Formats: sequence, C-alpha cells, structure tokens
Amino acid sequence: LSENACSKRLEAAKGRKIGCDLEFSLKDEMLTIAAKVGSLEEIVSFPLAGLEPSRSGELAEILKSQFAKAGDTCFTLGELSAAGFPLVMIPPATLKEIRREFYAELTARVMPKLDKERRERKKKALESIPGRRQVSASRRPELIIRIEKGTDIHLLQREGVDALALPLSRANLHQLPQLSRRLRGREERVIWRLPFIIFDQDLPWYSDAVKWLIESGFNRFEAANISHFRIIREHPQRAAKPVEISTDYRLFSLNSLALLEWGDLGAVASTLYIEDDAENLARLLAADIATLRRVVLHCEVPAITSKIAIRSVKNDAPVFSDRGDGYKVTVRDGLTQVTPTKRFSLTQFREKLQAMGCSSFIVDLSGLEKGDQERVLAAYSGGRELPETSAFNFLQGLV
Repeated sequence: LSENACSKRLEAAKGRKIGCDLEFSLKDEMLTIAAKVGSLEEIVSFPLAGLEPSRSGELAEILKSQFAKAGDTCFTLGELSAAGFPLVMIPPATLKEIRREFYAELTARVMPKLDKERRERKKKALESIPGRRQVSASRRPELIIRIEKGTDIHLLQREGVDALALPLSRANLHQLPQLSRRLRGREERVIWRLPFIIFDQDLPWYSDAVKWLIESGFNRFEAANISHFRIIREHPQRAAKPVEISTDYRLFSLNSLALLEWGDLGAVASTLYIEDDAENLARLLAADIATLRRVVLHCEVPAITSKIAIRSVKNDAPVFSDRGDGYKVTVRDGLTQVTPTKRFSLTQFREKLQAMGCSSFIVDLSGLEKGDQERVLAAYSGGRELPETSAFNFLQGLV
C-alpha cells in the first residue's frame, strides 16, 4: 500500500465478524450460556421449565447448528461445548427464540467495549504513521553503483562513486583474495548483497560467508529477503564498525510503516520500491523517520525467477514474446531468471528526486558492457533520459 492508501484504509477500517466461544449448562431449570469473546466473558441465563427427556444424544450438534446462525450480528460461532448437559428435549421454536435473545443481549453488553477498543487501536495505528518534515535538495547525493562481478571494482576509483554493491556469491568470494589488496582500507565502501532467493541447503554457506566477510573487515550488507536479517545478525559483530544493514527494493517499502518495520529489524537504510510513483516517493522521502531512503535510478528488473529450467533456451540467449518484447534468460546457481531487455531508468528525474529530499541513489550496471556502463553513468551525471528504457509508474501513478 502507498502512504496515502495506508492512511485511507486505516480510516475506513470496519469491524469484522468476531469469534464467539459458547459453553452451555442446565441446572435447576435454568439454561446458562457462558460466552467468551476475545478477552471478554459474559454469562446469559434463560429459564427452561417442563422439559421432557430426550432419547437422542446429539444435543451438542443441535445447539451448534442453531447457534451458528448468528444472523446480522457481528458474531460468528467458534467453539461450542455442552459437557454434562442433561439429555432433554428443547422445542425448536424455544431454542430459536433463546438464540435470538442471546445474541441481542451479547451485542448490547460486548459491543460498546469492543467499539472502544477498536477506536483506540485505530487511533494508535493512525498516530504511528510518521509526520512529514521540511526537505531540502541534496547538493552532493550519495551514489552507489551495483555491479555483478568483482572485476568491476575499478569503478570504486571513479570520482563521485561512494560505494559498490556486490552480490554475495561463490564466484565473487572466490575472487576476493585476489581483489583484497585493491580493497584494503576501503572495505566500508563495499556493500554485499544477499540473493533474493536462498535455498535451505545453501543457508549454512551464506551464514559462513557473512561471518567470514565480517571477520575480514567488511561491515555493510543488503537484505533482499526478511530472512536475511537473521543471517547477518547471527554472528558476533567483530568489524571495526558495527554491521550496517540496508534493504533492497524487493523488501517492499511503499509506506512509512514498512520503513519503520525494517528499521526495527536493524536496517539503517532502505531502498524504495521501483514501481512507486512520484507523489508517493515524495511522501516517503519527507517522512519524519531516521531511516535513510535510497532510490534506484537505473537497473534491469527480473520478470520471473524460478527453479524450473526453460528447455531449448541457451544461457543469456535473447527470446521474444508474441508482442515482440525482448527478454534475456539467465541460468545461475540453480535458478532461471527471465529479464526484459528494456531496463528501468529514472536518470532524467535525478534533480527532481533530489528536490524531493533524496540524498542517496543506486545505479545498477550489472550485465552491461563497458560502453553501456559509461552511457548510463553519463546520463546519471547529466540528468538525461536514456532511450529504450521505462520509468514504470513514476509519472503515470500507481496502478
């Protein structure tokens, strides 16, 4: 939900059917129904005289069938018990009248208390949405470059690049000893991105990899899945500086409550969702919260990620849909990924986003040759539009 939609839904929230557990007893010609609704308990009694014995032992089922019909009340029958209830015959018309009077009485007793609780919860939820602060344009926004291979770490030397975001993969960790000399003293400028999908059998490897990186002086990691927080946090913090967690756009951040949740889990920065629109991005960038908010200005966006292989398609081979749209199929680490050849890009809106208060941008150069990388970086620096790219919902609004 967007920030505005989140507020509207809270404002319009209505009560749902409430589960109601009932316990029946009969003593001294008095039928007693003990009702439990959440934390509330009520007892309602009805006189029942002159009942005849019944040969049927299905009284509990009869009561359940009758009291499941709560009508247009706010209640729905939960558990029903009639342990020790004598075998008597209650006329159907009498039972129907008792049911009607019982739910009417329970509504009169319980609903004022429940309505008060609901109003208090709704008020608390609305108050939890952060207010807005005055924003000012950042003169020198942070620039994070996402790369795919460790061989591209030379981009860290480029003027204006503050950090590189590198996938945490077996291939990159295998290359790290060769790259460590070039990264020595600049470990804090590398962000290790955990993959969106990690299979159960691979969890120990990624846990050990995070541990080894922390012990090697790296302290910045990006979570793309809620389980990544545990993988990163489960190790002693031995880095020179505390371990820093940021979130990928796949951990949806379309409203400030989501940003607060990631902050509670330990994230100091969050990447806003790439399918957001300008209006909602402005609200989130102005939200009065401590979490640093980042915006992706350029990236390729996987359409499908699956364990199922696509037959007769070679790795990195282009394919086309019936409408002529191009896609790239990549098979890596047991996953098949289908990615549109048309990339997402907001480079032409960099200054607009800075004016909204964004002070941190991400430019993903993964899968690009050197010439295309330079073209994207030039578009970022000049705030120019890149041809054959899509801005998704930025101008047309959320759908």
